[in-house]
Amino acid sequence: AAIWMEGGSVTMQDNALIEKFYSNSAGGAVYLKYGYFTMEGNSRIENCKSGSNGGAIYMYNALSPTVTLNDNATIYKCTSGSDGGAIYCHSTGFVNITGCNFTGNKIEEAYLKGTPMGPFSGGAILLRKNPTNYDSSDVSYVPLETFIINCRFVDNVAPGFGGGVCIRTDAYNPQHLYDYKHNATFDDCYFDGNNPTLGSAIYIY
Repeated sequence: AAIWMEGGSVTMQDNALIEKFYSNSAGGAVYLKYGYFTMEGNSRIENCKSGSNGGAIYMYNALSPTVTLNDNATIYKCTSGSDGGAIYCHSTGFVNITGCNFTGNKIEEAYLKGTPMGPFSGGAILLRKNPTNYDSSDVSYVPLETFIINCRFVDNVAPGFGGGVCIRTDAYNPQHLYDYKHNATFDDCYFDGNNPTLGSAIYIY
């Protein structure tokens, strides 16, 4: 990854560009464990690739990192080997995306020791909340809050579910040991030409 974050804040702005970075694992351009990552001011991530999840941005933690994309930020032609062609979020925390473009991102099926890593979902974005115990007094009892407003999702590809966005709730969990609360808001978004197995715009399961 071009940027590895375990705290603090990073802002891309004023036509900043990250391009042609590759990660053998997750997060082709940005790997976010803690902290705040922002793209704004026509900033772009282009042609980055990860061997597993998150071709551009990988966000994974139970301690509320924040990703904010706005002001015509663009993620273009990024590729993951598993889920989330542009962004993979498996976390409690906050994802705020307003006025942004996701174009030509895709998932290329990768294999680990001959086994598909799948389910290869979320051509542009895959959102999945980290599990927390049902005890709401636990400090870790924080939902994943997602706002996607006035964004364009065009020509993103997923062999699995959700050509544009896939939201995984894990509500099927048979043990009922965890709360996977996920609040997602979509408003005034445009989806066109996204290509999955199911759910060309948004798939929730």
